[in-house]
Amino acid sequence: MKKKYALSDLDDDLENEVLQRRHQKNLTRLSATFHIFIGSGGCEMWKVIESDKIPFAPYPRGISNIKRIVDDEKIGTKRIAGFGLIEVPPGGMFGPHSHEEREEIYYVLSDSGSLLVGEEEIPARDGLTLYVSGEDLHGMRNRGDKSLLVAFVTVYK
Repeated sequence: MKKKYALSDLDDDLENEVLQRRHQKNLTRLSATFHIFIGSGGCEMWKVIESDKIPFAPYPRGISNIKRIVDDEKIGTKRIAGFGLIEVPPGGMFGPHSHEEREEIYYVLSDSGSLLVGEEEIPARDGLTLYVSGEDLHGMRNRGDKSLLVAFVTVYK
């Protein structure tokens, strides 16, 4: 019978390798092809987006990258402003910004860095979810030694 180990039983190098593999597994799941169903006013539409073919691009405010998987221009929705991934490398920042016309949800996929809302700095941890109404300045900072990866959803109010 196979013996099970807790992460705390592993040495630091092996623990980091396990965490990196979990992180890669999450990335693979999020970068798979998305099937999106949108219903609005009786008009329904399906759109297949091959997100694994969409590259990360540099974000203009700070040192970070963004992968815009869905935006209102790509799929023509009235409510969804955006969905995708944000990557903040060690020492990087996803610059604080605001958008009064949109709400946003962040879902943290890695334990590195922090989320910023107004004057607050919230330590990032795998699975943390943050809702932001859009009026307050919000962004991300990574003082850690591995990349911070966050999924985001932005909708119009």
